[in-house]
Amino acid sequence: MKTRSPFQYPIVTEAIIVVVIIAVLAATVLIVLNPFELSKKRRDTIRQSDLENIIAAIDRAVVDSFTGTASALFVGDVGSSLDKDASRGDGYGWVKVNLQAYLPQLPVDPINDATFHYEFGYRAGRFEIRGRLESDERQFALYKNDGGDDLDWMEFGTDLTIL
Repeated sequence: MKTRSPFQYPIVTEAIIVVVIIAVLAATVLIVLNPFELSKKRRDTIRQSDLENIIAAIDRAVVDSFTGTASALFVGDVGSSLDKDASRGDGYGWVKVNLQAYLPQLPVDPINDATFHYEFGYRAGRFEIRGRLESDERQFALYKNDGGDDLDWMEFGTDLTIL
C-alpha cells in the first residue's frame, strides 16, 4: 500500500494553515485589546459623566433657587439608584434634590446592582454623590485623587464624608 504525502491535498493543508493564522491573530487581538476591560472603561466613563452632570444640575438649581440656600432644594437625606422610582428628577428619585427643571430624569448606573450603583447623601446643607468604578486602571487614578474618604467609591459633592 502506498502512503500519500500531505502535499497531495494542497487545499486541506492551506485551509489548516489559514485557520491557524486566524486563530493566532484572534488570540493576539483579545490579549492586546481586552474587550472586557474596554467595556468596563466605557461604563466607567458613563458613570463619571452621569455624576458630573448631576453635580452641575445641583449647582444650577442652587444658583437659581429663590431662597439662595441649598437646603430649601433638598427633600431627603439619603438615596440610592437601587431605590424604587430611582430615575425621578423631582427630588423623590435617588437624588433627593428637586432637579426637575435641569435633569427631569436621573441617570442610573449602567449595571445598577448591589455592587455597582449610585448613592446620594445630604446633611446640614452639604451633600455627597458617589458611584463605584469597574476598571482597575481607572479606580486607582480616580479613587485616590477625588478627595473623598472612601477608597472604594468615586465621590463628588460639597462634603465627601457623608456616606
